[in-house]
Amino acid sequence: MYKNYVSPEEKDNARDEFDPRVLQIGFEHNSPGWYNLEHSHKSCELIYLLKGRESLVYDGRRYEAAENDVLLIDADINHQEFASSDTVREAIVITFDRFRFPDLPENHLIEKGVSPVVRLEADDPIADLFQVLLEESRNENYMGYSMVSAALKMILVRILRRVGKGEKGRTTSFMECEKVKDYIDENYGKKITLDDLADIAYISKGHLSHQFKITIGEAPIRYLINKRIEVAKDLLINSDLSIADIAYKVGYDNQTYFSQFFDKEVGMSPTAYRKKQRLI
Repeated sequence: MYKNYVSPEEKDNARDEFDPRVLQIGFEHNSPGWYNLEHSHKSCELIYLLKGRESLVYDGRRYEAAENDVLLIDADINHQEFASSDTVREAIVITFDRFRFPDLPENHLIEKGVSPVVRLEADDPIADLFQVLLEESRNENYMGYSMVSAALKMILVRILRRVGKGEKGRTTSFMECEKVKDYIDENYGKKITLDDLADIAYISKGHLSHQFKITIGEAPIRYLINKRIEVAKDLLINSDLSIADIAYKVGYDNQTYFSQFFDKEVGMSPTAYRKKQRLI
């Protein structure tokens, strides 16, 4: 069975609509504490961290990146990198232009406000494609460039799928995290695991934890814990429900465990918290 990508009427005029121009490919080895000055450029840039950690200040927001992360740098966006002071930084860097994705400005990969850091798993094929880029860039002939161009296209497609670039042209890493956040807000009283949340977002646990912390400000399970404590506090102050009933409403079947957990998080037992707040 074959899938036709070009209709009969298009065959004579078929052309590649997705053909970014490769500008530079390089390997960077930087000492601990390395940094660059704030800058922007007219091209897109992909940075694949092979070793080390760094902070990226991107469009006024700070993001943290580590080994196996890919940084997506759009054209005309001010950014600056700071390598960790205790590790060597190594990275594969590629710049390219003449790229346009539906509903985004030219030479842009992500929407404003979306995290530019994409976490790869250890065995992710994108990592192999970056190595292909580096190796083929050393072949100074047309075939080498063709391989580089093909590998870049594959990387871009895989990354855009990873961050959820859909048919409507919207980057949904942010929306995936918002979906998980909304689920927690509505279902905090249920049994919820990180596996459950990853299934809801259709991404791996590691990717969800990484993106959720960047987007929401804390890990998903920590957000769940804080949500339960917040609701429990409100019920202790504004209702006459028993401690057992409150425990059940925020996802704990065992009153004793809930009380111990509440004490650890808040610094006092639920009963003591209720008494203290009602005296205020």
